[in-house]
Amino acid sequence: MNEDASKKKMEEATIEEIGDRRWYHINRNFLPIKLVYFWNFCASYTILPLLTLQMTSLGLTLADVAQVYLFMPIASLVAPIVIGLLADRTGRIRELYIGCLVVHCLLHHMLFYIPASPHTTPEALAASSNGSRLECADWPPPPCGNLTRTLHCTLVCDAADTTGGAGLLLCPADGPCREATPTAVLQLPLGSDGCQLPASLVDGDVQLQLHHGEFSCPSSCWLDCAPASGLPVSNRTTFWIYFWLRLAATFFLKPTFTLLDATNLALVKRHKEPGQNFGRQRVTAILATVIMPPLAGLLIDVFSGDGLTMTVAGLASMPFNWWSDAITRKIGHVNVLIMAFFGYAVRYVGYSLIKVPWLCFPFELLEVVTVHLMWNSAATYTAQLAPPGLLATMTGLSGMLHYNAGHGLGSFVGGYLMASYGMEFTYRVIGVASGVAGILYAVVYYCCLHGHIKRREKAVGAAVEETLPTGTSTATLTTIVQSEDGARLESTKL
Repeated sequence: MNEDASKKKMEEATIEEIGDRRWYHINRNFLPIKLVYFWNFCASYTILPLLTLQMTSLGLTLADVAQVYLFMPIASLVAPIVIGLLADRTGRIRELYIGCLVVHCLLHHMLFYIPASPHTTPEALAASSNGSRLECADWPPPPCGNLTRTLHCTLVCDAADTTGGAGLLLCPADGPCREATPTAVLQLPLGSDGCQLPASLVDGDVQLQLHHGEFSCPSSCWLDCAPASGLPVSNRTTFWIYFWLRLAATFFLKPTFTLLDATNLALVKRHKEPGQNFGRQRVTAILATVIMPPLAGLLIDVFSGDGLTMTVAGLASMPFNWWSDAITRKIGHVNVLIMAFFGYAVRYVGYSLIKVPWLCFPFELLEVVTVHLMWNSAATYTAQLAPPGLLATMTGLSGMLHYNAGHGLGSFVGGYLMASYGMEFTYRVIGVASGVAGILYAVVYYCCLHGHIKRREKAVGAAVEETLPTGTSTATLTTIVQSEDGARLESTKL
């Protein structure tokens, strides 16, 4: 009796202590993980969105950029599993996190010292077989709108046409027409929107123009163009240096996110303090995504559209991250994942319907469900199901499947669909596919898995109940059943 009374007094004292805490109370046990989340996401969300622009500034073509992103998922898939297994085997999650952080920072910093590739010049402007279309070799050009290249173009006609260039006029876009000689010099301005000659060949009243790579030639003549001598030609050295450095940097970058999540889960389980959960520690990470993208955009340009959309989504998601544990307990892990599928469906179909860019913000708010609540639920669900000693491995595996395999496959399929059918069609197809996946997942879980899980929990609970002393409360028994089922929670009276 005395022991029960002392326990009751301790519980009442603990409740009074918690009630006396102010809303701004700082929990020192979780302050370091919050700060690490903040600075880690500050750095990552500042540099990662801009690496594509950096590739084009080095002179890499769109084909080169696509090749880099095609092989990046390999490093993203392998790294979290390898580093996660190493962390579980050695138990040194903190040391591995610091090592990966330092190495990937050095490698990403080295990307800025790669020498730029000389701007590629078209090797030729070659007419098609019917003489009606000109195409630029090694195109599109780098985004250097004020740069002009000179091409020596020769007008080649069939032997039957002995007049050569007679009757053909060269008409500059901003000057008077003049007679076209067999060899004409055309100025080719390079811009990010494609190839355009500011001059046209005309035959009598029929004007022939070249816009964005298309050119109509006389029926018996065509143009044979070559770059003027002395112009720089690109090589592959820049591409291969960037390719291997970027893969190595990605290999050490991806585990930092999964190791940080594993550390977060371990701290929450170790301290088990009221009000502290996985999502609440990640609020500072969301705060970093709110602050840094628009700030980086302002430093690069006056306004950054990408930064603003991420800021809106981040601000909306902060309260949901703060109370993610309560939301997940109320709704359920599986139901949150199903909601994420349908959130993606609404989001992508909505993108395909809007015409005004500002209308994207309502759909960006769905990131609260599709990204933040989804990952908080997935990470905590993984921690419950992870076998003892494999927390970092399972967290890395789930992060690899979602952020790396899923994003890589989505980028590949989405890029192919966009190139073939356009953005609107692609968004609608992916949106419908997300909705169908959500329906299938709900059907499989509630029709096949849910009953099996309940029966297993009931069987484990019955087995545990036989070994417990008489009078053990139902709340204590439920906690023990969860522990036997993989949650590894301690048996405490709730």
